[in-house]
Amino acid sequence: MRHEYPEEQEAMRATLEMKMKSLLKSGVPTKEIATILGAEEFLHITKSRSQRHSDVTVFDFKAFIAAEIKKAKPIKLPDAIELRPEVFLPPGAGELRTSGEGGGIEEKATIHRTRFLIDLLTSLNLEYTIVQGTNTETMMRGQSYAVFIVSTRKKAVFVNNEEGNATFILHNNNPATNEWEPYSQLTKDQLQEEEHTGRVSRHVWPGNQTAWQSQIADALNLDYKPVARNPRDQTASPVKEQEIDLEPKQSPPDGWVPFYKLAAGAEKSRLWVEKRLPALIASHPEWSGKNFEGFSGVFYPPELLAELRKMATELEKAPEGWLSEKDAIIAIKSNNLLLRATAAQLAENHPEWAPKQFVGKSGMRGTFYPPELVDEIKRIKQEKKEVPHGWRTAKDLSRFVTKNVEWVDVRINKILADHPGWIGREYLDSRGKMRIFYPAELGAELKQMAEAVGKPPAGWLNIVGIAESVQKSPRWVEERIPKLIEQNPDWIGKEYIGRNGKVVMSYPGELVVELDALAKTKQKSPEGWMTTSGIATFTGQTFDRVEKQVAQLAAVRPDWVSSDYLDKGGHAGLDHYSPQLVSEILKMKEAVVIAPTGWLSEAGIAKAINKDASWVKARIPAILSEHPDWANDKFQDRSGLPGIRQYSPKLVELLRSLTRENPSK
Repeated sequence: MRHEYPEEQEAMRATLEMKMKSLLKSGVPTKEIATILGAEEFLHITKSRSQRHSDVTVFDFKAFIAAEIKKAKPIKLPDAIELRPEVFLPPGAGELRTSGEGGGIEEKATIHRTRFLIDLLTSLNLEYTIVQGTNTETMMRGQSYAVFIVSTRKKAVFVNNEEGNATFILHNNNPATNEWEPYSQLTKDQLQEEEHTGRVSRHVWPGNQTAWQSQIADALNLDYKPVARNPRDQTASPVKEQEIDLEPKQSPPDGWVPFYKLAAGAEKSRLWVEKRLPALIASHPEWSGKNFEGFSGVFYPPELLAELRKMATELEKAPEGWLSEKDAIIAIKSNNLLLRATAAQLAENHPEWAPKQFVGKSGMRGTFYPPELVDEIKRIKQEKKEVPHGWRTAKDLSRFVTKNVEWVDVRINKILADHPGWIGREYLDSRGKMRIFYPAELGAELKQMAEAVGKPPAGWLNIVGIAESVQKSPRWVEERIPKLIEQNPDWIGKEYIGRNGKVVMSYPGELVVELDALAKTKQKSPEGWMTTSGIATFTGQTFDRVEKQVAQLAAVRPDWVSSDYLDKGGHAGLDHYSPQLVSEILKMKEAVVIAPTGWLSEAGIAKAINKDASWVKARIPAILSEHPDWANDKFQDRSGLPGIRQYSPKLVELLRSLTRENPSK
């Protein structure tokens, strides 16, 4: 049965569920949406038992909404959410991983700024939409920036949940023209330079949620006013300033453009331009970049841009014999799914056959395939026979008998023990991948086994039904069932047909009654007992840091932990921690010994001197043999836990001097 709410809450629940379903159909990954909403605890990941299938991530959004509508101010969901393929606020040169770097980069803590911003917009009753950017493997930044567009206030908020990434607000953003888009392609340093115009404001994390939300609220209420500047101290914006009409002291000549416009003009990535710029300038010194008073950044002449455009066009022409995707599909007499999937498999053993992007006869860019690869796909198709009528994969059988894949896998093995002649055989599926197909006789046997399963007896319920009955989350129910069955083996679950016609595990009414009693016997936590979230708020630390501290202390003192209490919202299932544990965490916070300013880890040094992490690592031992006091293992991270070895500013400066003496090494 559905949990009943008061009429007003029921209407709100229905509205939120409808809106959430729309967001989940947006194409943005479910995990991303849950992370943005601060709803990770409602994600359930089911580990696949088969190597052929990946893990399944399910967002229990109904439980999330049920928790929200019990709050004094339930969440205001975004009107829309969109995933863009581009990187918002792309990294500068010092924010890219160099070759060989990766494992030495310190993982940064997560600060749930997106949820804090949503709570703020909810309290201000402001409508908003979200555009989520992406990351690349070459970036040191681990999480992507998202843009919150608040149309009624003409604001665009660039926010990132990773520690160390400032929040930027674009003021006077025109939502009708997506005016925020060119700003999203500036680096953080370039965007910060916009502060002098009054068009952009930058907000660093002050250490706690309340102070940060206060900063953002003030900025959202701020009216944009162009900042008048001293004509002798002008710094022009890298993005066109329509609101400011101040004559600079010296303008770049016609056609000269900043670096980021070289990439846009050539229709290539910034990295592509960066790789080719040194050789072009070495051949044509007159194309070197120049600074102009009153303008930030380096500007380049139109001749350089023209050459880059020429290189981009010439390099992109498809070689002789290469086929466009359309022509390749015609050649193999199949579809694009088979073409792409088979090409990807073949390219693993023949990298030279990998499809590439070129400009075709029409002048449009597209994917082209080498003739060797197309010929090989044709040969494979000729060798592989068509899938016999009625043969199905395990996944197709799952749909055929309306049971999950795990159920099908277990019974396939049982059936094959009695009928070895029904063993599966490999064929190409419609997507061009090699799959194991099983004969129609095996499918018929499975169907018969599935139909033998009947409806549950009166009082038997599945996990979802039990959760609704006892008014708890499905996760709460799942966590307690194993212990109850261990104590009462006759309560073990059995498979029956559920309300949706699919086979699900159901449990007897006695188990449901016992769970209902457990749900009602929970007591409110005594004074001073707190959840992890409560400790984080009380001590003014991030949730992630407190989580680490709690795990360390609970391992030593399990008697300081209890799962028998309700939280402030009346929900069970969260661990609570004693006042003694909270006191120890406060002591840990006060006793933290943070590395002094200038002391850096290996990864920090590599970033500071713009060298590969392996280069830094190789030179440190020799330096420490003469100066052992230039390293310290006793500094802690900000959570109070043992940190990473830090190195003195003297060692950093010595390594920096080595890069000046031998810049190419």
